[in-house]
Order: sequence, then C-alpha cells, then structure tokens
Amino acid sequence: MLKRADKKAQSTLEYIIVLTAIIGLIIYAAVTWIGPAVSNSLNDTNNAIRTAADKINFSKIAAE
Repeated sequence: MLKRADKKAQSTLEYIIVLTAIIGLIIYAAVTWIGPAVSNSLNDTNNAIRTAADKINFSKIAAE
C-alpha cells in the first residue's frame, strides 16, 4: 500500500515539473517575441502624442 502512494506522489510531482517547464517556456517566448512588439507600439504611440502636443499653440489658448 505504501508503494502505491509513493508512485502517485511521484507522478503528481512529474506533472508539476512538466507544467512548470511549459509555463516557463510560454513566459520566455512572450518576453522574447512579444515584448519588443509591445515596446515598439508604445514608443510609436508616445511619439504620436508628443507630435500632437507640439502642434498645440498654448499662447493662443492662454489669450482666450
């Protein structure tokens, strides 16, 4: 009876290790491949906002 419980615990541990490895690979892939794309998108948005803000004539707004 004791040997069967040991095998079940070992099997559970193996599943946990495999699942952890898969999650680790997913996180690595997300950081490696998706991270730069998100960073570029945020930089493009930032540049568009700065360009739009530079076009505002604040002296005209203050005079009103």
